[in-house]
Amino acid sequence: FAVVHAGWRGLAAGVVDAAFAAFRGPVEWAVLGPSIGACCYEFGAADLELVARGVHADPAGIAGVTALGTPALDVARAVGAACGHHGVEIEAVGGCTGCTFDGFSHRTRGELGRHVVVAWRAAA
Repeated sequence: FAVVHAGWRGLAAGVVDAAFAAFRGPVEWAVLGPSIGACCYEFGAADLELVARGVHADPAGIAGVTALGTPALDVARAVGAACGHHGVEIEAVGGCTGCTFDGFSHRTRGELGRHVVVAWRAAA
């Protein structure tokens, strides 16, 4: 198993590529847990360009629009592009941490709580 956490700067720096490079063995699937959605993630064009380069995507392919109609980063599409570069599709689960997920969101609500990730493999 590998678990990767990154913000937009990590995506721009190629953290997904680094995870694939460090992983031993074939990658069969990937899951993106709850994350900020484009609906709540206003984002500037210059930073969008940086993320696009880091995930091997065209900026338009990872751009979104917030609920207020402003330009946004679509994290799920960005992670999907980065994984797709390695031939792996992602499954996004959990919804937007800003408006639909019943968890914490420092970005949208200033909350100080944290999320936890648990991974396991069932016996065959």
